[in-house]
Order: sequence, then structure tokens, then C-alpha cells
Amino acid sequence: MHFAADSRVCDACAVAAAGGRGASAGSAATLPCLNSNNSISEQVPPVYFHDFSHQETQEFSTSGRKSAAALEMNIHGLIDAYGIDNCAFVTLTFPDHVTDPREASRRFNSLNSNFLRHQIEGYVGVFELHKSGRIHFHFVVNLGFDCRTGFDFQAVANGDYSSASPRLRALWKLWRERLPAYGFGRFQVVPIKGGAKGIAAYVAKYVGKSLAARKPEHKGFRLVRCSMDKKQEWKRANSCFSFVSAGSRHWRECLKQWFLAFKDYLKQSSLKRGRILPHRMDTDDYDDFLRDAIGSKWAFLNRHQILAFGDFLETSQPLAA
Repeated sequence: MHFAADSRVCDACAVAAAGGRGASAGSAATLPCLNSNNSISEQVPPVYFHDFSHQETQEFSTSGRKSAAALEMNIHGLIDAYGIDNCAFVTLTFPDHVTDPREASRRFNSLNSNFLRHQIEGYVGVFELHKSGRIHFHFVVNLGFDCRTGFDFQAVANGDYSSASPRLRALWKLWRERLPAYGFGRFQVVPIKGGAKGIAAYVAKYVGKSLAARKPEHKGFRLVRCSMDKKQEWKRANSCFSFVSAGSRHWRECLKQWFLAFKDYLKQSSLKRGRILPHRMDTDDYDDFLRDAIGSKWAFLNRHQILAFGDFLETSQPLAA
């Protein structure tokens, strides 16, 4: 069984605490991760706890399917909320050969914090990882004005941009002037040609494409991103759900058998850590139960062991401990 470190202490703080007893409380030495989420001003090396195989990183796993499904639903929500005439498809590229997702994310966060958030009123999208390793971003955004009426897609494809509205052409000009300062190169901002269903499926396919091209060092990097304003009620879904399928039923049965096999060990381990676990566990609180006993990554760290119980399923046993 694999245990995660105490969820209240991050890896960087745990390392610093072990070797920095003399530092004063609240100092940079005792809290090295205090500003570690600021990807604009600094680059933090990733902390790895498992050496993933190339095959593991390229699997279109259940997690990837959830991300793609949630992305489609949120694109539908964005377009339904603001109207397809006000929404546009955006592609952002880099002038140099950027292959590190963390560097790509750092540049996008800088662009978004200092410029993009003042230009658009909501976005949802995905980063595309090419087979060469090069990264692009694709988004569906709300521009806040009608950019679609009168737009001649065929003429624009042939290099004639006269049908674009004055506001859209002004936006293009502004972005050409400002994006290079944030490390971006060519970009595209065009109205949505088809309907919401078509553009949602088109953008969501990049989740599978990126999973097929990513490398072990990309494991854990967020593929899908959207604007963080909690007031935007167009967001319909996240990836915290389960598909109703034979696979999900198999996982739940394996989890039940795994827990029954280790329940005494889990209780004893929790008592040694000064924690008293409840007498029973059900489908509503099992995640909290196991997070407290093992750590927040209990399912991920023990997934192979849990699935190994599929050969010994006895569905007549109760789930409660």
C-alpha cells in the first residue's frame, strides 16, 4: 500500500522542514512554496514521485475522456450564454520551438493576467501538443461583440479580410502589437463557422491528440483550462464525475474488495497517527475516509493494487466496514 505525504505539508516545505530547523517561523526558508504558484515571475522545477512509462502517458485514459467531455459541455455553456455571434475561435502559437508545457503555461499566464483578461469576457480551451513536441493553444472565447455577422469565411481564407468588422480588425491590430511582448507569435481570432456542437467536438479532440503525443515529463500537466471568474455561470462541468460503464462498476467492486482486505490495517495505521476513523464507510464518505487514512492521492498511488483484486471479486460482501 502506498501512502502520500501529509496533505497539509507540500513536498518543498517538507524538505525544507527536515533541513532548516534553525529558520524562523514564516521565513522564506520555512515556507519555500509560499509563492510557488506564480509561474509568471519564477520557474519551479516539477516534483516527481513516479517514473511513468511512455505507454502510460499516451493512454487516452478515463481521466482524459472526462476532460474532453467536460470541455465539450463548457464550450456549449459559453456559446449558449453569450451567443455564437459574440464568440470566436482563437489559436495562439509561439515564435520559438516551445516544447515544455510549464514554459508555455508561464507565457500564457503572463499574457492572460496582464492583457487577455481585459480583452475577452470568458474563455475555455486546451493546449495542443504536436508530435514534434511543439505546443499551441486553442480556445473558444467571448469577445463581447458581434464578430460573425457579415464575415465571409471563404474570402478570408483566400486572403481578403475586408468582410471582417471594424472592431474585429482593430482587435487583430492590437493583438499583433501586444502578443510578442509575452512570448507569442502568430495567432488567429476568427468567428465560429459552424454550430456549437461542431466547434465543441473540434476543440475537444485536441485532448486525445495531446495525450497521444505527450512525454513522461508532461504527466500531471493540465490539458484543459478556462477563465477563473466564479461569477461566470456558463461553466457546466468539471472532471470530478464518473462514467456509468462496465469499467466504473468493475473499479467500484475492486475498491470494495481492496478496502475489506486492508480495513484493519488502515484503522491501526490511523490510530498510530492519532486519528480515529468512523466505524462505517459508505458511498458518500469513503473518499474522505481514505484521504484521512492514506492521503489525497490514495486512489492514484494504489490503483494497480486495487485493480488486482478483480480476480477475487465477491460481490456478496457489504461495502460497510
